[in-house]
Amino acid sequence: MPPPTLSLALALACTSPSADTGGLQPCGDLDCDGWPDLVLARTQDEQGRYDAPSVAWFGGPDGFSRSLELPTTGAMGAAIADLDQDGFFEVVIAQATRDGQERQIDSLVFRGTADGPSPDAPLGLPTIGAADVQAVDVDQDGWLDLVFSDRYAGGDVTEAAYTNPSRIYWNGPDGFDPSAVTELTTVGAAQAAVADLDGDGDHDVAFAHGTVFDASSSVFRNVDGRSFEPWTTLPTVFAEGVVAADADRDGHTDLLFTNWCGGTECDSTLYLGGPEGPDAGRSVALEGQGAVDAVIADLDGDGHHEIVLANSFEEGFDPQVDSVVYWGSDQGWSVYDKTRLYSPGAGAVAAGDLDGDGWPELVFASYYGAEGEQAACPVYRGSAQGYDEGDVSWLPTGGVAGLALSPNAAW
Repeated sequence: MPPPTLSLALALACTSPSADTGGLQPCGDLDCDGWPDLVLARTQDEQGRYDAPSVAWFGGPDGFSRSLELPTTGAMGAAIADLDQDGFFEVVIAQATRDGQERQIDSLVFRGTADGPSPDAPLGLPTIGAADVQAVDVDQDGWLDLVFSDRYAGGDVTEAAYTNPSRIYWNGPDGFDPSAVTELTTVGAAQAAVADLDGDGDHDVAFAHGTVFDASSSVFRNVDGRSFEPWTTLPTVFAEGVVAADADRDGHTDLLFTNWCGGTECDSTLYLGGPEGPDAGRSVALEGQGAVDAVIADLDGDGHHEIVLANSFEEGFDPQVDSVVYWGSDQGWSVYDKTRLYSPGAGAVAAGDLDGDGWPELVFASYYGAEGEQAACPVYRGSAQGYDEGDVSWLPTGGVAGLALSPNAAW
């Protein structure tokens, strides 16, 4: 592998939005320059210390050449969202631990400004070993709420330690009140997906259960805007991620769980949706190798959704592994029509058009580097021909478990 470099060739000029409009003309990115940005949630540094800053990388005509550190501890997940509707984007970081032991730790909301997120005086929201955060208007009141997947309370590795309340913090004109929260009991929650799964117009919530103590993941039905009831469980094997999308384009929302399986080669599972929600009896298996995250999107513009699996390990916990793009077709997805992309020790994946050419890039978070290599996050350039292992840039940040792209990169 070549040594990590900073630049991703960007070829299209952008018009920057006005940054002094008082929120009348929202920014599309963190620093209001028109170029997509990204945030890397960093769990540990190269010395294994948990007080490792997360990093906001700012895009520009020469790629990601400027960054800003955000003071975080044991960060696992990230979201970028305009939470206060002032036109600038906040950065939310899910924090899992102070020191590898203590798990009662606030997750953080960094205030957005015209120059990017402010590293000073972030808002803290109580969480327990939070592994991920999603910013979604769950109750559809016009304000983006925060869904935290609370995973592990620390101490002895028991089912009780993994059985925790995951939390939805409700937003509104006055911001977040830590007492305005809905708790949903989960077992080792690693990630959440929010979507209307039964076609009734309300947002339901699915959690991936990333633990050996539960061979299933849970889905909660929305019954009254901010009220939920346990709905169903779906078989999973140490699921690290869940994505909701109409993957087969039949008009019903599907759920894809990425099964980590203890870092071994095993299938991830796409549960196909229907009028009654996702069906455990209708599923598609996709080969993975310690899969931790996924993207479902039409990456080549042919009207079919691709599925990207971010793989973390090969057998024996070897992080020198490829992630996989399964190309969609009328027949679905096949192991005979896929592209492998080198992404050592992947922790997450996201797709977005970072250079404005109409083709989405794929960005992988890297937690570990291969033997003898510094951990770094690969950015694969998209094109009409798909993805090429030789057309990649590397962001020199390791120990990354989660990432988020700015809204103007959305695909």
